[in-house]
Formats: sequence, C-alpha cells, structure tokens
Amino acid sequence: MAVTAGWDDIVDYIYIVRCEDTWTWAEFDAAIRTSFAELAESDKTIDFMMCFNDNLPKGNAIYHLTVAGKQPPNFRHTVMVNQSGRFLEIVVKSADKARGWEGPTFVKTIEDGRDYLLKQSNS
Repeated sequence: MAVTAGWDDIVDYIYIVRCEDTWTWAEFDAAIRTSFAELAESDKTIDFMMCFNDNLPKGNAIYHLTVAGKQPPNFRHTVMVNQSGRFLEIVVKSADKARGWEGPTFVKTIEDGRDYLLKQSNS
C-alpha cells in the first residue's frame, strides 16, 4: 500500500499519514478514516501531518481532501508536507476558504514539519 499511517519515530505526539510512490484516493480515504477513528479514542493532544511525496492521483482532490477537515477534537495542529506541486496548496486553500476553515501549514519536508510543530507547542 502506498499510503501508510502511524506515529512519528522521533516526536511521539505527531501522527503522520504518508502518500508515497503511486497511490490512490481510495487508499488515502481508508487511511484517513481509520486514523481519525483510532486517534479520536486517544486521550492525548495530537499534531497531525500528511505527506504528499508524489503527484496527486487523478480524481476529485477537493472531495477527498475535505475528508481530512473532519478531524477529531484532540487534534491541535495540521501540517502538510507538499512535494507534489503547487496544485495541492491551491486546492486545499480553496476548500478551506469555502468552508471557513483555518487551513494547515504547508512545509517541504517532514523535518520542517517537526520544527514548525515544536515551535507551536512551545508558544
């Protein structure tokens, strides 16, 4: 499966969904739904990271990415590691604006995401 999910190996309060190589929206949807259901049961505050390390698959990106807008209440910050191109940022920002959501922070690497989240937790 090209979409994987789990706790970060370095920072224990960061949960990461990785979309690598060739992946599908069905794999993404399944990973998000499973992750959100499990994480909603946790008693800790969670920072969430989605990593898009390859091009987005064909299909309605807005529909699938808005599934991620229904995050559990114990989520604190969301970061998107975007190596798939500017299109992802445009789609996410448009969907967030239309729904009145405060969107995620975009970074280039997982390390950048960790640094950003660490600064947020210290502020």
